[in-house]
Amino acid sequence: QVRRRFDDLSWERTGRGRDLKSVLAYLEGFPNGSHVEEAQRARARLTHVVERDSEPTLRPPAAVLPPIDERKAVLGVLELYRKAYEDRNLQDLKKIWPGMTRQQLQSLSDFFRTATSVNLTYSVFGEPEVSGDEAVVKLTQSLSYVVGGKSERPKSATMIMRLKKPGLAQPGTTWQIESIR
Repeated sequence: QVRRRFDDLSWERTGRGRDLKSVLAYLEGFPNGSHVEEAQRARARLTHVVERDSEPTLRPPAAVLPPIDERKAVLGVLELYRKAYEDRNLQDLKKIWPGMTRQQLQSLSDFFRTATSVNLTYSVFGEPEVSGDEAVVKLTQSLSYVVGGKSERPKSATMIMRLKKPGLAQPGTTWQIESIR
C-alpha cells in the first residue's frame, strides 16, 4: 500500500509524463511500477524517438522552443531587483525574493517609506555561475538615496547573491533570489 502510494506520488512529480528528467528518474526508481507503460510512452514522446526495425530514428519535434540562456535569465532577475529598489516597490521585490525575513521586509519597508529617491547600480564580477536549478552571482552594489531632502553618500558593498528555481526546474521557470550576503 505504501509502496503503491509512493509509486503514484513519484509519477505525479513527473507532471504525468511532461518532464523527461523526471520520467527517466521514475523509470529507474520504479522499473516495475504501475505507471511504467505511461512513462515509456512519455520518454519516447519527449525524446522524439520512433522505433523502426529496432533502429531508433529521430523525428523532428512539432514545435521546438529555443534553449533558455539561464545566465541571461539570472541577470534578468538582478535587473528586476534593481528596478524594484529604484521604484521602492516592496511587492515586486517580494516576487523575486520571496524568502526575505520579517526583519528584512520591515527594514526595507521603513527605508522605502522614508527615501524619496533611490538609485541602485551594480557591477557583476565575471559571469553568473549556474548549476542546474541554482545560481550564484558575485557583484558590487552601490546604493544612493535622498532622505528628508538630503542626498546621502552612495553606499557600496560587495555581495554574493544566490538564486534558485522554485519547485521542479521546468524550462522557462523564473529564477528567484534565495539569499544575499
